[in-house]
Amino acid sequence: MKRKGNSAKKRTPQTPIEALKPLLEETGVAVLDMDKQAPAAEPYVSQYLIVTINHAGSVEGEYDHEKMKSGPHDVSFVPPNHIIGRTWASDDYKCTLVVVSSDAMEQMRQYVSYRNYLTYHKHPQFSLTDEQYDAMMNIVNLLRTTCAMPCRQKHNIIMHILEVMYMLLDDFRVANNPEDQAKGSPLFARFYDLLAENYTKSREVKFYAKKLCLSPKYFGTVISKETGTSAIKWIANYVVLQAKALLTHNRDMSIQQVSEKLGFPDQATFARYFKLNTGMSPKDFRKQRK
Repeated sequence: MKRKGNSAKKRTPQTPIEALKPLLEETGVAVLDMDKQAPAAEPYVSQYLIVTINHAGSVEGEYDHEKMKSGPHDVSFVPPNHIIGRTWASDDYKCTLVVVSSDAMEQMRQYVSYRNYLTYHKHPQFSLTDEQYDAMMNIVNLLRTTCAMPCRQKHNIIMHILEVMYMLLDDFRVANNPEDQAKGSPLFARFYDLLAENYTKSREVKFYAKKLCLSPKYFGTVISKETGTSAIKWIANYVVLQAKALLTHNRDMSIQQVSEKLGFPDQATFARYFKLNTGMSPKDFRKQRK
């Protein structure tokens, strides 16, 4: 008889955000306080909307493979399916996260004030004045209290608080950055949403260009000009991050199963694609992550 200790699968500890899944399924939103003690996270693709309000200290990380640094009273509004990670934090670093589920996000799309959501796809971070910071924290603490208390209309109240939070954040962003009043890049936002929905179906630029009713050449040129990164690189980065997440956090899955989940025709094709974009095989990457 095999002992349990030998048969148990080794699993990588969840990130603090991943650990919120049960609460998010129940309430649609969670408020999480973090500090220097929170573990640094390798880049991964979050399925949630994450609003981060920094209280003190500094933090460094990346957003869609671009380095970012935040200080006191900086706020970031990161839409779902983007690549995020934290690499360093000062000893006095403290922040609060408001994490919103995909179901709650869909409801937010119905609000008129959601029209400027596209802006945050490429410009997720801005700074708050002291007065704006105090106002935002009052709303966040109200959201925290509402999530914790028994209330017959809890869900509706939470959605209205989220709406107020978003309206104020958007107003603060425009007030503090007058040059950034445009809606951002609708084409990139639509492409990114399509990529999140279809990355297991196709990894070809022409597929996404067709979905957007554009020629592959024109589509590729616009994406490169607006983001500084080619469309094919965006696709590869997204697929590879999803692959790394599966290889790291789902060690009970074989590499063959990972390749199938990502939509590759066979393990060999997946291995070639992964090595082309990372410099190592899926097997070697998994060993490195032990």
